[in-house]
Order: sequence, then C-alpha cells, then structure tokens
Amino acid sequence: MVNVDLVGRQFAAQSFEVSAAKIREFARATRVTHPAHFDAEAARALGASDLVAPLTFVITPAQDAERLYMSDPESGIVFERVVHGGQEFHYHRPAVAGDVLSATYTVESIAPKPTMTIIVGRIAIVDAAGEPVAEAISTIIERAEA
Repeated sequence: MVNVDLVGRQFAAQSFEVSAAKIREFARATRVTHPAHFDAEAARALGASDLVAPLTFVITPAQDAERLYMSDPESGIVFERVVHGGQEFHYHRPAVAGDVLSATYTVESIAPKPTMTIIVGRIAIVDAAGEPVAEAISTIIERAEA
C-alpha cells in the first residue's frame, strides 16, 4: 500500500552534468534534428553558450529524482504495478552543454482509489547556481493488487 504520509517529502538526486555528447545522444534517440543540438556554432548563433539540449532532455535528471521516491521502501510502491499517468514540463530556460543540473522530487499528492493509487510529484530542476531551469509534474499510477 502506498504510504500517504510521504506527501510533502522531498527526494534530491545527485547532480547531473550536461555534456555535448549526452545532448547529441538524446537528440538522436528522440529524432530531434535542429542543428543547435549538434553544432556549437549553430547554438551560439541562437545566443546559447554551447549546444542546446532538446527540451525533454530534462527528463533525465527528473527521473533520477523520481526513482529515489519510487524505490524508497517507505513509499510502499510496488514498481511492477506502476504505470505512467502523465507528464508536464514548464521551462525557465533550455539546458545547455556545461550545465550541472540538480533535481528534487516533491510528493505533491497521493490519492488512493479502489482500483489504483494516483501519485503526483513535482520535480524542480535547477542549475549549479540554484537558478530554475525547468519544472516537471509527473503522475504515476500504482494499480491495485488483482
């Protein structure tokens, strides 16, 4: 049973260094083709300091933080019964090569229902100076035991 007493608890992941190689790899994997993801000069022409990460790139540190919550034995979550319910992103600025990002997952709400539990988490993603880069809102659903 999902532990509703964890509403408000935070889970902070280790910092995540954004590299040009990771940006290129993510862009290829997600079939994003803009030159600013592959060529530093193209990124600088847009006013960026280095390669620009595709917007959904911030899911990487966000899921590191969310994983800490889901794998905490105190959460009561049975991962084998979890399905993805939804994902939102709100951006302050794009991530760029050279950024060091940190993500903190906050358990926003846990709503037990007869056949499932709906869990909403808010993930703040900040740079090394603590300035916001993005925020993710993640909804996961743990299906009830059969």
